[in-house]
Amino acid sequence: MNNVEYFDWKLHGAHPVSYLLRSYPEQVQNRPPDMHSALHLGLVLHGERTGRFAGETVRTVTGEFYLTAPWEPHSTIRTGPENRLLLLNIDRESLQRTFFTGGDRLEQLILMNPGDRMEFLNLKLQGSSLKNELVEMIWQPDSAEKELLLWNLIQKIFIALLPEESAKGCRSGDYQRLLPALQSLSGEVLTLDEAAQRCRLSPGYFSMIFKKRFGLSFGRYERNFRLNGAAAAIRQGATLKEAADLWGFCDKSHLARLLKKRS
Repeated sequence: MNNVEYFDWKLHGAHPVSYLLRSYPEQVQNRPPDMHSALHLGLVLHGERTGRFAGETVRTVTGEFYLTAPWEPHSTIRTGPENRLLLLNIDRESLQRTFFTGGDRLEQLILMNPGDRMEFLNLKLQGSSLKNELVEMIWQPDSAEKELLLWNLIQKIFIALLPEESAKGCRSGDYQRLLPALQSLSGEVLTLDEAAQRCRLSPGYFSMIFKKRFGLSFGRYERNFRLNGAAAAIRQGATLKEAADLWGFCDKSHLARLLKKRS
Protein backbone atom coordinates (compact mmCIF):
# COMPACT_ATOMS: atom_id res chain seq x y z
CA MET A 1 0.00 0.00 0.00
CA ASN A 2 1.71 3.16 -1.15
CA ASN A 3 -1.17 5.62 -0.89
CA VAL A 4 -4.56 5.90 0.69
CA GLU A 5 -7.45 7.62 -1.09
CA TYR A 6 -9.72 10.01 0.78
CA PHE A 7 -13.31 10.94 0.06
CA ASP A 8 -15.46 13.84 1.21
CA TRP A 9 -19.04 12.59 1.40
CA LYS A 10 -20.11 16.06 2.63
CA LEU A 11 -21.97 14.53 5.55
CA HIS A 12 -23.08 16.62 8.54
CA GLY A 13 -25.93 16.89 11.02
CA ALA A 14 -28.42 18.18 8.45
CA HIS A 15 -27.28 15.67 5.80
CA PRO A 16 -26.17 12.57 7.74
CA VAL A 17 -26.55 9.96 4.98
CA SER A 18 -25.94 9.63 1.24
CA TYR A 19 -26.02 6.62 -1.06
CA LEU A 20 -24.53 5.33 -4.29
CA LEU A 21 -25.59 2.52 -6.60
CA ARG A 22 -22.49 0.98 -8.15
CA SER A 23 -21.79 -1.67 -10.76
CA TYR A 24 -18.34 -3.23 -10.83
CA PRO A 25 -16.58 -5.06 -13.65
CA GLU A 26 -15.78 -8.71 -13.02
CA GLN A 27 -12.08 -7.91 -12.79
CA VAL A 28 -11.24 -5.04 -10.43
CA GLN A 29 -7.93 -3.31 -11.04
CA ASN A 30 -5.56 -2.98 -8.09
CA ARG A 31 -5.98 0.44 -6.54
CA PRO A 32 -5.13 2.12 -3.23
CA PRO A 33 -7.60 1.56 -0.39
CA ASP A 34 -10.08 4.21 0.73
CA MET A 35 -9.94 5.79 4.17
CA HIS A 36 -12.36 8.35 5.61
CA SER A 37 -14.43 9.17 8.68
CA ALA A 38 -17.79 8.00 7.29
CA LEU A 39 -19.33 4.64 8.10
CA HIS A 40 -19.95 2.53 4.98
CA LEU A 41 -22.94 0.20 5.03
CA GLY A 42 -22.83 -1.84 1.83
CA LEU A 43 -25.45 -4.26 0.51
CA VAL A 44 -24.52 -6.57 -2.36
CA LEU A 45 -27.54 -6.44 -4.67
CA HIS A 46 -26.19 -8.98 -7.14
CA GLY A 47 -23.05 -11.05 -7.55
CA GLU A 48 -20.22 -11.31 -5.08
CA ARG A 49 -17.55 -9.00 -3.76
CA THR A 50 -14.29 -9.65 -1.95
CA GLY A 51 -12.73 -6.77 -0.11
CA ARG A 52 -9.97 -5.98 2.34
CA PHE A 53 -10.84 -4.21 5.57
CA ALA A 54 -8.05 -3.20 7.95
CA GLY A 55 -5.90 -5.91 6.41
CA GLU A 56 -8.56 -8.65 6.64
CA THR A 57 -10.07 -10.27 3.53
CA VAL A 58 -13.88 -10.62 3.62
CA ARG A 59 -16.25 -12.02 0.97
CA THR A 60 -19.89 -10.94 0.63
CA VAL A 61 -22.49 -12.33 -1.78
CA THR A 62 -25.97 -11.34 -3.02
CA GLY A 63 -28.14 -10.16 -0.15
CA GLU A 64 -25.32 -9.71 2.36
CA PHE A 65 -24.21 -6.52 4.09
CA TYR A 66 -20.79 -5.28 5.09
CA LEU A 67 -19.84 -2.41 7.38
CA THR A 68 -16.59 -0.45 7.46
CA ALA A 69 -15.46 1.42 10.53
CA PRO A 70 -14.37 5.08 10.43
CA TRP A 71 -10.78 5.56 9.22
CA GLU A 72 -10.55 1.84 8.37
CA PRO A 73 -8.54 1.31 5.16
CA HIS A 74 -10.76 -0.71 2.81
CA SER A 75 -10.86 -1.68 -0.83
CA THR A 76 -12.52 -4.03 -3.32
CA ILE A 77 -10.02 -6.59 -4.57
CA ARG A 78 -12.28 -8.70 -6.80
CA THR A 79 -15.93 -9.16 -7.76
CA GLY A 80 -18.06 -11.73 -9.55
CA PRO A 81 -19.92 -11.09 -12.83
CA GLU A 82 -22.64 -8.42 -12.88
CA ASN A 83 -21.71 -7.18 -9.42
CA ARG A 84 -24.06 -4.47 -8.16
CA LEU A 85 -23.71 -2.72 -4.84
CA LEU A 86 -25.77 -0.30 -2.75
CA LEU A 87 -23.37 1.83 -0.72
CA LEU A 88 -24.67 3.98 2.15
CA ASN A 89 -22.34 6.64 3.57
CA ILE A 90 -23.27 7.55 7.15
CA ASP A 91 -22.04 10.31 9.45
CA ARG A 92 -20.85 8.50 12.55
CA GLU A 93 -21.33 11.41 14.95
CA SER A 94 -24.90 12.00 13.77
CA LEU A 95 -25.69 8.32 14.20
CA GLN A 96 -24.12 8.25 17.65
CA ARG A 97 -26.25 11.20 18.75
CA THR A 98 -29.47 9.40 17.85
CA PHE A 99 -28.94 6.83 20.62
CA PHE A 100 -30.07 7.94 24.06
CA THR A 101 -28.85 4.54 25.24
CA GLY A 102 -26.73 2.07 23.34
CA GLY A 103 -24.07 4.44 22.08
CA ASP A 104 -21.39 2.33 23.75
CA ARG A 105 -22.73 -0.78 22.01
CA LEU A 106 -22.56 1.00 18.65
CA GLU A 107 -18.90 1.65 19.39
CA GLN A 108 -18.40 -2.04 20.22
CA LEU A 109 -19.92 -2.98 16.87
CA ILE A 110 -17.58 -0.62 15.03
CA LEU A 111 -14.52 -1.93 16.87
CA MET A 112 -15.10 -5.62 16.10
CA ASN A 113 -12.65 -7.40 13.85
CA PRO A 114 -13.85 -6.79 10.26
CA GLY A 115 -14.63 -10.48 9.66
CA ASP A 116 -16.51 -10.83 12.95
CA ARG A 117 -18.36 -7.61 12.20
CA MET A 118 -19.59 -8.89 8.81
CA GLU A 119 -20.67 -12.23 10.29
CA PHE A 120 -22.47 -10.54 13.18
CA LEU A 121 -24.14 -8.05 10.84
CA ASN A 122 -25.66 -10.65 8.53
CA LEU A 123 -26.66 -12.96 11.38
CA LYS A 124 -28.56 -10.14 13.11
CA LEU A 125 -30.31 -9.01 9.91
CA GLN A 126 -31.11 -12.51 8.62
CA GLY A 127 -34.83 -12.71 7.87
CA SER A 128 -35.37 -9.02 8.70
CA SER A 129 -37.76 -6.97 6.57
CA LEU A 130 -35.40 -3.99 6.90
CA LYS A 131 -33.34 -5.13 3.91
CA ASN A 132 -36.35 -5.11 1.56
CA GLU A 133 -37.53 -1.77 2.98
CA LEU A 134 -34.09 -0.30 2.27
CA VAL A 135 -33.99 -1.49 -1.35
CA GLU A 136 -37.57 -0.30 -2.02
CA MET A 137 -36.83 3.11 -0.56
CA ILE A 138 -33.66 3.62 -2.62
CA TRP A 139 -35.62 3.26 -5.86
CA GLN A 140 -38.06 6.00 -4.90
CA PRO A 141 -37.52 9.48 -6.43
CA ASP A 142 -35.12 11.67 -4.46
CA SER A 143 -36.75 14.22 -2.19
CA ALA A 144 -36.31 15.83 1.23
CA GLU A 145 -38.93 13.42 2.59
CA LYS A 146 -37.03 10.44 1.19
CA GLU A 147 -33.82 11.54 2.90
CA LEU A 148 -35.64 11.87 6.23
CA LEU A 149 -37.28 8.45 5.85
CA LEU A 150 -33.96 6.90 4.81
CA TRP A 151 -32.25 8.31 7.89
CA ASN A 152 -35.03 6.89 10.06
CA LEU A 153 -34.57 3.48 8.42
CA ILE A 154 -30.79 3.62 8.94
CA GLN A 155 -31.40 4.18 12.65
CA LYS A 156 -33.73 1.15 12.76
CA ILE A 157 -31.10 -0.99 11.07
CA PHE A 158 -28.43 -0.01 13.57
CA ILE A 159 -30.78 -0.49 16.51
CA ALA A 160 -31.30 -4.05 15.23
CA LEU A 161 -27.52 -4.47 14.98
CA LEU A 162 -26.49 -3.32 18.45
CA PRO A 163 -24.78 -6.07 20.46
CA GLU A 164 -27.01 -7.03 23.37
CA GLU A 165 -24.35 -6.51 26.02
CA SER A 166 -20.84 -6.43 24.70
CA ALA A 167 -18.94 -7.61 21.67
CA LYS A 168 -18.46 -11.14 23.00
CA GLY A 169 -17.14 -13.92 20.85
CA CYS A 170 -14.73 -11.79 18.82
CA ARG A 171 -11.55 -13.56 17.81
CA SER A 172 -8.54 -12.39 19.71
CA GLY A 173 -5.81 -11.10 17.46
CA ASP A 174 -3.86 -8.12 16.23
CA TYR A 175 -6.91 -5.92 15.66
CA GLN A 176 -8.06 -6.31 19.26
CA ARG A 177 -4.54 -5.67 20.54
CA LEU A 178 -4.41 -2.38 18.65
CA LEU A 179 -7.81 -1.08 19.81
CA PRO A 180 -6.50 0.95 22.80
CA ALA A 181 -4.34 2.97 20.39
CA LEU A 182 -7.13 3.39 17.83
CA GLN A 183 -9.54 4.52 20.54
CA SER A 184 -6.96 7.06 21.78
CA LEU A 185 -6.68 8.93 18.47
CA SER A 186 -7.81 12.53 18.82
CA GLY A 187 -6.84 16.07 17.93
CA GLU A 188 -3.65 15.72 19.96
CA VAL A 189 -0.55 14.01 18.57
CA LEU A 190 -0.22 10.42 19.76
CA THR A 191 3.34 9.17 19.42
CA LEU A 192 4.33 5.62 18.56
CA ASP A 193 5.73 5.06 22.06
CA GLU A 194 2.53 6.35 23.70
CA ALA A 195 0.35 4.22 21.43
CA ALA A 196 2.43 1.11 22.13
CA GLN A 197 2.31 1.75 25.88
CA ARG A 198 -1.51 2.00 25.82
CA CYS A 199 -1.61 -1.37 24.08
CA ARG A 200 0.93 -2.82 26.54
CA LEU A 201 3.25 -3.73 23.69
CA SER A 202 6.84 -2.83 22.93
CA PRO A 203 7.18 -0.05 20.33
CA GLY A 204 8.92 -2.40 17.91
CA TYR A 205 6.28 -5.15 18.14
CA PHE A 206 3.43 -2.62 18.05
CA SER A 207 4.91 -1.02 14.94
CA MET A 208 5.31 -4.41 13.24
CA ILE A 209 1.74 -5.64 13.80
CA PHE A 210 0.25 -2.22 13.00
CA LYS A 211 2.03 -2.13 9.63
CA LYS A 212 1.00 -5.75 8.99
CA ARG A 213 -2.63 -5.04 9.85
CA PHE A 214 -3.19 -1.67 8.19
CA GLY A 215 -0.52 -1.61 5.51
CA LEU A 216 0.98 1.70 6.66
CA SER A 217 2.98 2.90 9.63
CA PHE A 218 1.26 4.08 12.80
CA GLY A 219 2.81 7.54 12.42
CA ARG A 220 1.35 7.97 8.96
CA TYR A 221 -2.01 6.55 10.02
CA GLU A 222 -2.16 8.88 13.04
CA ARG A 223 -1.29 11.94 10.95
CA ASN A 224 -3.86 10.97 8.32
CA PHE A 225 -6.49 10.75 11.06
CA ARG A 226 -5.73 14.29 12.27
CA LEU A 227 -5.43 15.62 8.72
CA ASN A 228 -8.89 14.36 7.86
CA GLY A 229 -10.25 15.86 11.08
CA ALA A 230 -8.73 19.23 10.21
CA ALA A 231 -10.13 19.08 6.67
CA ALA A 232 -13.59 18.31 8.07
CA ALA A 233 -13.32 21.26 10.49
CA ILE A 234 -12.44 23.61 7.61
CA ARG A 235 -15.42 22.36 5.59
CA GLN A 236 -17.60 23.18 8.59
CA GLY A 237 -16.35 26.79 8.72
CA ALA A 238 -13.16 26.73 10.81
CA THR A 239 -10.21 28.84 9.69
CA LEU A 240 -6.88 27.22 8.88
CA LYS A 241 -5.47 28.45 12.20
CA GLU A 242 -8.45 27.11 14.16
CA ALA A 243 -8.25 23.73 12.40
CA ALA A 244 -4.48 23.55 13.02
CA ASP A 245 -4.98 24.27 16.72
CA LEU A 246 -7.85 21.76 17.03
CA TRP A 247 -6.00 18.93 15.33
CA GLY A 248 -2.46 19.24 16.61
CA PHE A 249 -0.59 20.86 13.71
CA CYS A 250 2.25 23.31 14.28
CA ASP A 251 0.57 26.25 12.58
CA LYS A 252 -1.74 27.10 9.69
CA SER A 253 1.14 27.10 7.18
CA HIS A 254 2.11 23.56 8.15
CA LEU A 255 -1.48 22.39 7.81
CA ALA A 256 -1.93 24.19 4.48
CA ARG A 257 1.18 22.48 3.07
CA LEU A 258 -0.04 19.03 4.12
CA LEU A 259 -3.52 19.61 2.71
CA LYS A 260 -2.09 20.86 -0.56
CA LYS A 261 0.24 17.84 -0.77
CA ARG A 262 -2.72 15.49 -0.22
CA SER A 263 -5.04 17.11 -2.79
